[in-house]
Amino acid sequence: MATATRTGSGLLLAPDLLRHRAQDQPDRRPFTVDGGPSITYADWERRSNAVAHGLLARGLRVGDRVALYFGGVDWVDYAVAYLGVLKAGGTATHLNDGLDPEDLAE
Repeated sequence: MATATRTGSGLLLAPDLLRHRAQDQPDRRPFTVDGGPSITYADWERRSNAVAHGLLARGLRVGDRVALYFGGVDWVDYAVAYLGVLKAGGTATHLNDGLDPEDLAE
């Protein structure tokens, strides 16, 4: 996985912030959307690592684009996938679930 911990300006990257939170406050829930599903920092870290490892095992290279298509509002799974893509060094691209299949194919 990509392991850069700081940008040129010295700021932590999102995957690194998550890792630190998972170590410091593993049982804390970072967000809940409208009373719906939530996730702990530890679970978010574990699941996003699994996504990253899966992408790397399938040949993802740094800078590759990964399309994220989530119908509905499952924000927990979206957050897991998004951070997993970043951890693997990819660029997450959100696809609009309101588009027709023909438009998505373009």
